[in-house]
Amino acid sequence: QQFAARYPQQKASERLLYAATLSAGRGGRYFECAKWCEMYVAHYPKGKYVFASMVAAAHNYEKTDQFSKALEYYDKAALMEPNSTIGKQCAQTSAMIKKGLITPEQQLEYILQNSKDTAR
Repeated sequence: QQFAARYPQQKASERLLYAATLSAGRGGRYFECAKWCEMYVAHYPKGKYVFASMVAAAHNYEKTDQFSKALEYYDKAALMEPNSTIGKQCAQTSAMIKKGLITPEQQLEYILQNSKDTAR
């Protein structure tokens, strides 16, 4: 991550920065992962892993209760790939957070309740 931050134009930096985000996420360093994903998006907006980095930034910001940043990246990811399964999930998660449904339990209850309402 430090090399990529210092030398973003180097050919290997994009891959190294993405690898650092994966390592941070696997290691439970969620805020670091989110910040580094955000750095990836800023430095490589047309990069190979930009969509994955947006989704990971959103998810990891959400895990650290940084909901405004999570919304920013969920919305960007949803706009980037609106017809993909993950893009649709990002839009749905964003909508739930905007409703104040921030825990997985609250979100699941909302989904279950709405599926009952539409099944009637």
